[in-house]
Amino acid sequence: MKKVVTVIAAFLLLGYVVFAISRFSSKPAEEICRGVEVQVLDSASIKFITSGDIRSFLSENGLYPLGKKVNDINTEQIEQKLKTIPIIEKAKCYFTPTGTLYVDIVQRKPIMRILGNSESYYIDEEAKIIPLSSNFNVFLPIATGNIDTVYAQTDLHQFALYLHKNPFWNAQIEQIDVLTNRDVILIPRVGEHQILFGKLENIEDKLDQLLVFYKKGLSETGWNKYDQINLKYKGQIVCTKRE
Repeated sequence: MKKVVTVIAAFLLLGYVVFAISRFSSKPAEEICRGVEVQVLDSASIKFITSGDIRSFLSENGLYPLGKKVNDINTEQIEQKLKTIPIIEKAKCYFTPTGTLYVDIVQRKPIMRILGNSESYYIDEEAKIIPLSSNFNVFLPIATGNIDTVYAQTDLHQFALYLHKNPFWNAQIEQIDVLTNRDVILIPRVGEHQILFGKLENIEDKLDQLLVFYKKGLSETGWNKYDQINLKYKGQIVCTKRE
């Protein structure tokens, strides 16, 4: 008797599973989209775009799904279109069994602000260009001077990555001024000196050397004794005293 009951229970469970799968997989395709939930997942820290902006963008491009049949809505097409927005890194769309479309957005994370020859923008960890926003500013090192997009996405990007991964230097370096010969002058937040860095090469060695000088030199003589600290020459630090 117990065996019979077990078999019957197993068949009932199997039948429910089959019913549930067919129910929840076919029902959305037969119904209309009853709701749209847009979630900007990192909006607490980055505010380049809002859920309202996403809704407006989808409407302007004829992709807003509300009221359309679910089986006529191409979620992959929506995702790919959203990714054409420069400030969006990831977009994921999915339906719930109730017919609500969720749109999850992750924004690009800037690591440096560029004030170049003819335009201004941010670059992110992948060297992608992010337009400036009138609604949101990021506290980041700023690069100025003789900068084009190629230089911004190569040499400057590598330097920005190094700063981004080193909290001390990311906080200490306020400005990177690029001269016409592509030598670089760094403007620190602490101290009234300039740092003649030279070309953006041997970055780690130069900054390690400077950090030792900060700890063993400026800590004793004072942060405002020198007008310029020159790191151009390998293995050397040449300082110019303030007059």
